[in-house]
Amino acid sequence: MTPLIAPHILIVDADILVRTPLAKYLRECGYLVMEAADRLEDQALLADRPSAIDSCLRTLEARSAADLPWRSGYASDFPALR
Repeated sequence: MTPLIAPHILIVDADILVRTPLAKYLRECGYLVMEAADRLEDQALLADRPSAIDSCLRTLEARSAADLPWRSGYASDFPALR
């Protein structure tokens, strides 16, 4: 029987008060979690292990709510996928 391997998740967020509890929760759920505080740390982790990351959660930086486009998750909401 092949052992199950937990998915690797990379969390990139400058705010440690966001990043740390999220990482703790995901670890408790059985995920393998790596953390980065900024794009430079993110790029270094990805350069060292590009195939080790299954999913990445990054900070969404917007100046205001008007900068955040509404997305349902359906391809029709993404012009590049039409």
